[in-house]
Amino acid sequence: MKNSLIIIMAMILLASCSDEAKFKTVVNEDGSFEKTITVTSSDSISKNHQYLGISDSLVWNYKLVKKVTKDTSSLSSTLNKVEEISSIPLKKVSKDSSIVHERVTYDHQFSKKFSSTDEFNKEQQQQKNHLPISASFNKRFRWFYTYFDYAETFGPINFLSTPAEDFINAQDFDFIAKLPAEGKPLSKADSVFLENLNIKISDQYGSVAYFNQISEMVLQNLKVEEARLIWKENEKQVFEKLTSKESSYDTDVLPLLDSLNIRKYLDEDNFNKANKAFEEKLAYLMWASDSHFTIEIEMPGNIVKQNADSLNNNTAIWKPSSLKFLLKPYTFEVSSRKANIWAWIVSVIGIILVVGLSIRRYLK
Repeated sequence: MKNSLIIIMAMILLASCSDEAKFKTVVNEDGSFEKTITVTSSDSISKNHQYLGISDSLVWNYKLVKKVTKDTSSLSSTLNKVEEISSIPLKKVSKDSSIVHERVTYDHQFSKKFSSTDEFNKEQQQQKNHLPISASFNKRFRWFYTYFDYAETFGPINFLSTPAEDFINAQDFDFIAKLPAEGKPLSKADSVFLENLNIKISDQYGSVAYFNQISEMVLQNLKVEEARLIWKENEKQVFEKLTSKESSYDTDVLPLLDSLNIRKYLDEDNFNKANKAFEEKLAYLMWASDSHFTIEIEMPGNIVKQNADSLNNNTAIWKPSSLKFLLKPYTFEVSSRKANIWAWIVSVIGIILVVGLSIRRYLK
């Protein structure tokens, strides 16, 4: 397992080379919809689709698209700098006095049709170690118009059992909910607030929540109460060692148990199983925290209400920081309406008949 501070820092959403995940949902009038999830990465092999609720046992259509972006620079130092800071493979070709380099990425496209949000939600609930996503749909008839409400709720990404509310206050959560789309500039005051919030999430919440999870695994697998009491009495000392920069959880926990003379009471087989499951969850947490997300929802009719970052005709678009659904769920919602042509025709005919009868009576 990786250094504990690296794992904790995975919860701080700093810019990095990571996957891009795009969720495109096309909603139909009857509540059915087609969902396309595209993961863009530098790897031609899809490794992280299970984090999006797409396990190998589920039937999704899959397509791989290779993309090559070519750039030309007359300064070789510029290319060298790009290579130094990027983990994405570059291909260099000399051309006259310029340097042409290629940036290769791959789109892993997964698509599937669902008859209802219930079907989608049921499938999502069957998965483990993935970004929690649930959907809802509502159709409302209002004579002249039919209204359609669709929403998707993401998160929380965080699976650690320690409540974030013990460290993150209402003002912090309100700030997170109002964060603009990724790439949008923040004011100086908001930038400072975000920096301090990231520190709070890491140093005050992340490290404690991480340790509590480890401690819980140890206590569950110590076979005698006396050993558990010894662990609890030494928690402060153990916490400092496990969260130090030099610590590596897989190599330090067992020696710590040895130093307390309680390792002999540990059920190591069950502990190793719990440790493996914990590693899998941490891998998901790190991927989801570092990835960049785009959510697009295409609605029937014209959009009349939404909380999106932008609109493109009848499509609502969000580019949220994953901080929005790291600690609490966040809902992307949109409503649209479509004119009931037959209702307008019936109403017009009715008005004409009423006016016609009134005129006829008047003439009599």
